[in-house]
Amino acid sequence: MTKEIIKLLYKNRYKILITSQVIFLVIYIFVLQDYILKLAENLNDEMDVYYYKSIFNYLPASILISFAALFVLISLRHKILNLFQKLDERWLITCLMVFLFLVQVFILIFIKTQPYSDSKKYLELADRLFTTGSYINEYGNKTAFYPVGLPALLCFLKIIFGDMLMAGRIFNIIFSLATMFFIYKVFRQFLKKNELYLFLTVFFLFPNNFFAVNPILTEQVFSFLLWAFIYLFFRKEKFLPFVGGIILGLMLYFRSYSFLILLVIFFYSFKMGLSKKYFRNILVMTVVMVMVAMPWFVRNYLTFNSIVPMTTNGGFNFLMGNHKASYGNINFDFHYNIDNSNEAEESYRTYVAGLKEIFTNPIRLIYLLPLKLIHTYKRGDVYLTWSLKKTENSLNPLLISFFFYLTNLTFYFVLFVGILKLFLIKNFSMPQKFFLYLIMSFLIICLIYVGNERYILPVLSIHFYFFSLNVNENT
Repeated sequence: MTKEIIKLLYKNRYKILITSQVIFLVIYIFVLQDYILKLAENLNDEMDVYYYKSIFNYLPASILISFAALFVLISLRHKILNLFQKLDERWLITCLMVFLFLVQVFILIFIKTQPYSDSKKYLELADRLFTTGSYINEYGNKTAFYPVGLPALLCFLKIIFGDMLMAGRIFNIIFSLATMFFIYKVFRQFLKKNELYLFLTVFFLFPNNFFAVNPILTEQVFSFLLWAFIYLFFRKEKFLPFVGGIILGLMLYFRSYSFLILLVIFFYSFKMGLSKKYFRNILVMTVVMVMVAMPWFVRNYLTFNSIVPMTTNGGFNFLMGNHKASYGNINFDFHYNIDNSNEAEESYRTYVAGLKEIFTNPIRLIYLLPLKLIHTYKRGDVYLTWSLKKTENSLNPLLISFFFYLTNLTFYFVLFVGILKLFLIKNFSMPQKFFLYLIMSFLIICLIYVGNERYILPVLSIHFYFFSLNVNENT
């Protein structure tokens, strides 16, 4: 019965998409609009107030525009798919890459994003690194709270180009396009022609990817390194143990949990029943990764008198997601002593505090873990919001609302169809299992620490991959 329901939902997925928009529009106008606008007006930050009021004031218009566009696309989908079949693959990927490049350059020039929150912190850390030659926080203390990779890269760009903000954004375009290229090279091995064409079109035209240029965040560089590694992994190059180890070591400087990729590789190789030689290569890769990251290991040990592999924000994030008032999302309703110059000591204290909260009321995990998962997937507009929330120039609120709505509508539909496909696949291929293991490794971090949509951004393309499978059936 469950299988039949899933098949029915999949068969009628486009009807569900169109109908849900009509229902949502009616409910929003007659029930939700006044309530949501009041919530937006009562937000603490004026920047948030303006941004979300712009979105929700113009949401009905955004829904109508999206509805009209999608209705036309869905009505013509067979003709579009048939047209795609006649296209040359190189021509399609070239056009998509050029289009993405031009859109990102346009956004870079005409949307004057002002850094805030983490973006601002990374720039300040980079500036202090450039000025003092030391990685220190605003209090003048040596720090490892934020990953050092991005500030170090920005500092290098400032030395070379003088303006690290503009240089950083130009490099975001390079990282974004390179990431897209590696993603294309990886998934083209496992998709049929029509599936690949759908994947490329939907993922490349996913609005959130347009806005990857302006935010100064770790996600762009980390995603580039991750997919470069995955590309080399599936190519099974002889130099993978060394080059792959270097890439993994560099990834640690941007995301401290990158070592989980090695566990994914090991588990996948074990399931594949690969030879002892392959496992020796994994061991070599591990050694190279540790050697690349060792300078920062040593620096942190000498600074904090304790073992701190890469960052000292683990306890902070752990307590954030597990304290008694937490709902598993980003919040700051807990005690963290920012005056403590020994960040490792403070991280240990907050880890202990978080564990005490869990053991005091373990039943909370029953609803806290699903909440973390919900917060991880509640929206798909990371780059868009970090680009449009705070700008020097005023933007048309209708455009903000439209892109916000279209981005999240696409995100939810891709998730919905992708999940249905997971239930419809009878036997997962080994590459499909690898991609699932990879997503699960990222979700484990969210479930242990805190639900945050930025955590799964580097592996979002995997959801688009499952969405695109078997597009020739029941379309």
